[in-house]
Amino acid sequence: MNKYYANIEGNNEGPFVLDELKEMAKNCRIFPSTYVLLEGTQSWIAASEVQGLFPEQPQLPPLPSPAQPGSPQWSAEDTARLARQGADAAKQGAQMAIAYGATITDKSTGFWGGVITFIKRVLNEDTVSAAIVAISRAGIYAMVLAALSIVGAAVVGAIKFSEYQFLLVALLLVLSLSLVQYFATRFMGSGEKVISATPTHLGSDALPEALALVVFLLSLASLGFGISNTISTEAIWPLMVGAAIFLSGMLVVGISLNPSMLNIAVGQASSAGEEAIGLISFVYKSWLRAIPAIFGVLTTLGSLLLVWAFLKLLVGENLEGLAFVTSGIVMVFVGGLFPVLGLLIFLWIYLLIDVISAILSLPGKLDKLRK
Repeated sequence: MNKYYANIEGNNEGPFVLDELKEMAKNCRIFPSTYVLLEGTQSWIAASEVQGLFPEQPQLPPLPSPAQPGSPQWSAEDTARLARQGADAAKQGAQMAIAYGATITDKSTGFWGGVITFIKRVLNEDTVSAAIVAISRAGIYAMVLAALSIVGAAVVGAIKFSEYQFLLVALLLVLSLSLVQYFATRFMGSGEKVISATPTHLGSDALPEALALVVFLLSLASLGFGISNTISTEAIWPLMVGAAIFLSGMLVVGISLNPSMLNIAVGQASSAGEEAIGLISFVYKSWLRAIPAIFGVLTTLGSLLLVWAFLKLLVGENLEGLAFVTSGIVMVFVGGLFPVLGLLIFLWIYLLIDVISAILSLPGKLDKLRK
């Protein structure tokens, strides 16, 4: 069975069998102008030259010849039939233009286009999905570490300040934290299930790529700022915050560059209203898909702050230690509630999107009813 390689967005991918290429053509991942290489050959050819890959352009029946003098004139029925044929031909032509990849602009091949291509290779869908799972699991264990740190800080505080109420507060916090951990675990995979049940489409991947590039640059800046502050202040927490922002940002970049993770098909023709809905859906789906990772980052950072607070209390830096205890507890609880609150917010927003979609589709449905 013949196998082909395809040059997609500057990347050589494959090999693919013919059926796989047909499916890619159907989903507008490859076009007649896409270069393909038959395995075992040395010459790249246009995909349109692969027999059977793209549908043949429909052949319309010839138009009747003009009426000659003395011949019967066309009836009203003939005229209506020709009008219908012309309308069908125009519709088929528009569909063929979409299938053959008519685009308004070409992808950039400059410096930033190369940066995007490199990031896509590094942050592919498998890598990003595995990272999200690993970080969310780390967040679950981090909540256990946070509970132990709270108990340790409470014991040290009770001994130093002779305030044994710290132990009661710590017990209530640990019980609350266990409840938050339970809800977080239960809701962790809900976002992915909702995304898989809500397919959407975009006409172009220009906005996701632009968003990914901006977030990438901001993430690098945050990491650099954290390193700089750590060096100047000799405190570890700016580096921790900068690293957390960088890691979260890179996950957002990876999700933006892999729309299939969001159940979004790119390249389908759409109206202005549908495109706007697709863009709004893309933003909120990206956020929902990243929630497990955000949960992991926040709870891990919060637990590390609690460990640091415990060490500060041990060495007698009580004021700073109490400040870190408060910050760590808030961060862990916020991170733990993220999966629940994030899903509820997304569902409410998606309800609004569905209402807008129904309103936009109403004129078309009314036209059909009139006909």
